[in-house]
Amino acid sequence: MNTVTLVELINNLLPDKKILEDVSCAFNSELEKGGFSNLACEEVPPKNTPIEVITKRFIMNNYETGFGNHYVSKVAIGGVERHRNGVVIPKYFFATLYYTEDLRLITVDFEDESE
Repeated sequence: MNTVTLVELINNLLPDKKILEDVSCAFNSELEKGGFSNLACEEVPPKNTPIEVITKRFIMNNYETGFGNHYVSKVAIGGVERHRNGVVIPKYFFATLYYTEDLRLITVDFEDESE
């Protein structure tokens, strides 16, 4: 299996549309609760702010771990403001979505920094 086939497989299993729907739901829920005070962003993003998928990956663990084998996607809340020297800077902050091996959403973490 070549790299193109793996990329196509991950894109087919975990399409951007699903990621964007899941993060939008979590984002709107946090907004309604008055969330994001734990983040360093100076302004609260508006409800219809753009969200851009940055990465998708599958993590295979050879040993038992909390999430076991799982998928992870990183998105930029507010879209990508800058991209320089391989570093992506979101307009507001990042969200990381974790999915089970069978693509059920585990959690969404909103965070200031990329990994």
